Amino acid sequence: DAREIGADCYGLTDTAPDYPLALQIREAIRAASPGVRIILGGSHCSMSPSRCDDGGWDAIVAGDGFTAAGQALRENGIISARFRGEILSVLNGLPLPARDLIDLKSYDFKVLGEPATSIFTIWGCANQCSFCSGRDVFSYRLMRWLSPERVLRELDSIYGTWGFRAYADFSDEWNLNRAKVLERCESIANHHRKYLLRCFVKAEHLDDEVAQAMARASMAKNNPIFM
Repeated sequence: DAREIGADCYGLTDTAPDYPLALQIREAIRAASPGVRIILGGSHCSMSPSRCDDGGWDAIVAGDGFTAAGQALRENGIISARFRGEILSVLNGLPLPARDLIDLKSYDFKVLGEPATSIFTIWGCANQCSFCSGRDVFSYRLMRWLSPERVLRELDSIYGTWGFRAYADFSDEWNLNRAKVLERCESIANHHRKYLLRCFVKAEHLDDEVAQAMARASMAKNNPIFM
């Protein structure tokens, strides 16, 4: 109940199929707390911000939210990272996600039976699959990888604070760039602490060398964990 939460601002995310649910949540918040600020972000409004601009949102974040999300606390209407020139090409300097702001262990999520949490280490996809509505969107086509050192710093930080050893990376396919995935897997495999990793791959780019490198990088009994 929004009355019990008592926040001054609410941020919602959406996909196209979930947008009707986002509208229901928005209206429930408005009914409980008429004066609060409500911001929408996510893939649907990044793809089609004008379709979401029905006057009910205080701000809509389209594209990267690294800078635009902060602006959405103060500005109204559609805040487009692309049109403002705020699509970041290098992400390693960004601070670690503020996971301390949520009750991370309240989520019942496991990878192979191990308590796990989610990470995001790659932005964009270089493919142009005909079924993907993002194939013509600049910010989705621009591939950006966190460096192996930055990935390990985040994993170590999460482990040190919450004790998670298992992670699911919800980035688009890990193996779209062969050189980068091999470099990343080597760094993770040589790290002093072993983690259980699950990620997405694209079948036509998966070969024995990449699969073996991914297996070495995961603690799952030398088996690669990917989908």
